[in-house]
Amino acid sequence: MLDAGCCGARGSHHQAAFEAFLDYIGRAKQPITGCRYYVSSTFRHSFPSAIRSPRVAICPTFVTEFYGYRWQETLAGLFAYIATLAGEYRAVLQELADGPWQRSRIVLPSLQWPHLMALRIGMRGLNMDRAEIIVCAEGVELVPYCESLDLPSRAYWKAITELTAFRNIRVRFSAFEYASEAIAKVFRKGCPLDYVHGLMFLDSSCRIPHYDTKSQRFLDLSRSRICLYCGDPKREKGFFDLYHLLIDLPSADQRRTAYVVQVASGNHTLEIDQELLKLRMVAEQRGDVQLEFEALDNLKLFAFFSSLDLIYINYDPKRYHGRTSGILWIAALLDVPVLFSTESTLILEAKRICRHFAVLSNEATFSEFASQEDFEFEYNEIDEGYVRKLQGDFWSECSEA
Repeated sequence: MLDAGCCGARGSHHQAAFEAFLDYIGRAKQPITGCRYYVSSTFRHSFPSAIRSPRVAICPTFVTEFYGYRWQETLAGLFAYIATLAGEYRAVLQELADGPWQRSRIVLPSLQWPHLMALRIGMRGLNMDRAEIIVCAEGVELVPYCESLDLPSRAYWKAITELTAFRNIRVRFSAFEYASEAIAKVFRKGCPLDYVHGLMFLDSSCRIPHYDTKSQRFLDLSRSRICLYCGDPKREKGFFDLYHLLIDLPSADQRRTAYVVQVASGNHTLEIDQELLKLRMVAEQRGDVQLEFEALDNLKLFAFFSSLDLIYINYDPKRYHGRTSGILWIAALLDVPVLFSTESTLILEAKRICRHFAVLSNEATFSEFASQEDFEFEYNEIDEGYVRKLQGDFWSECSEA
């Protein structure tokens, strides 16, 4: 495993993937040895007990901040970030290629376009023919090779094009349909495409339950626990819209509704810290806003979502075009209703896996929705075949591929 983003305090996907991997190793019928997990150099400070895992050698290696590309203000800074990460990828891959790990299986989870570029550059000239490499690409950056493509889109597809030229590299996408449609325009012949299973980030016990009863869901909005945000503070997830969302909420008088904002802890930018200060001020003025600051492990994550009556998703539809979200899978697993702020491709995933969801009507605000006394979610027939496909055991398939 090569995961430069696995550090604990930041990047819940990475933390969850790490825990799911350890779960797989622990429950394997045949003892699995000789596993290495290359992680962020800060990892040991976040998970001291995990370092002692008897079957997995934890290797705190990567110095580069996995999401540091977001804070680069110039192209020169961005390319310097990519070059530095490329050097770190190359050093690890060279170590594996030169030693007894030549025939190993290498998995790289949650790669976005700068990481794909860094991996592509880092692999140049290396002889990795004996290893099998599984690259998990997150999202699909628009449609390839259109005149309007921005830098992330062009870099994404250039990296995918070069990586899939290697016979021993398999690319898995988190939004397979968009990837297969888009990549068909790039690769005139066959290409090793595959799904990223939703349960890559969850342990083997997590399955979307089957219900014989198909019923609507009634929600009393005067006494509900509603999540307005969960995860790392990202603009595309609506973090910087939270302040205006909170000040527009209906009066807390005579209502028992709790609005929850859960933000992963970590080293934040000045802009994020200023926004958090504004959120704290609103929470102090109102009695119905709860701010929580913690990077949740799987156990706490499920406890948190189990306590909710509704999840509000206010993601940027352009930035999340062709992407999915782990929150949808958790909502589906626990059958927590989801409300979307606007139409987006995330709704296609919700139609397949979520039994109760809705979209705000045109030009309606969340405040108007929350001002109602109640709301009824229609029952949605999920796609059982799609769910079965994505609920395959990702880690077992990686080890047996």
